Formats: sequence, structure tokens, C-alpha cells
Amino acid sequence: MPPKKQVDIKLMPIGNVPKLKKAKIFKLRRIDPFLVVQQGVSKVFSKHLKKGQVFTFSLQASFTPSPDETLGNLTECFGQNNTSLEVGYSLTPNYG
Repeated sequence: MPPKKQVDIKLMPIGNVPKLKKAKIFKLRRIDPFLVVQQGVSKVFSKHLKKGQVFTFSLQASFTPSPDETLGNLTECFGQNNTSLEVGYSLTPNYG
């Protein structure tokens, strides 16, 4: 069975960061770069950030993917059931 054309993105807040009021799964295209997730989170929470603050992002709480890596590739390697991807976001690096 061929993979779905979309990936379910679940955002996971790490530490003392703003949280979505309602847990939500975002559906993005497999061909979209990870940069789309980064920009989306930054836009949603832009009014909560102080000047100069930026989010860091991680998969499996261990590494930050390259902004140009496709969501399809990331989901195949690190996702759940090749259909969803959990993305952690934080205001400080959350891995060693």
C-alpha cells in the first residue's frame, strides 16, 4: 500500500513554553520541508515570544532535523506507522 500523501504532525511542548489551547494534529504534505513546521510554530506563538527568542525543534527529543529535509523522509525514518511525526518544540535546546 503506498504511503498517504500527508503526514500528521503532533506538536509536543518541552519545558516552560506556550502550549496550544487544544491539542491539534496538523496535516502537511509529505513533500513539504521541515521548515514549514518551524515557520508555522513560530507564527502561531509569535506574540508570546520576547524579542530575540526563537524555538528549537527536535525529533525523539534528540536531534533537530535540517530545515530542507522533507516530512516524508522524516516520517519514514522517525515517525509512527509511517503516517505521523511527533515534533518537540522548546525555547532552549533540549538534548545533550
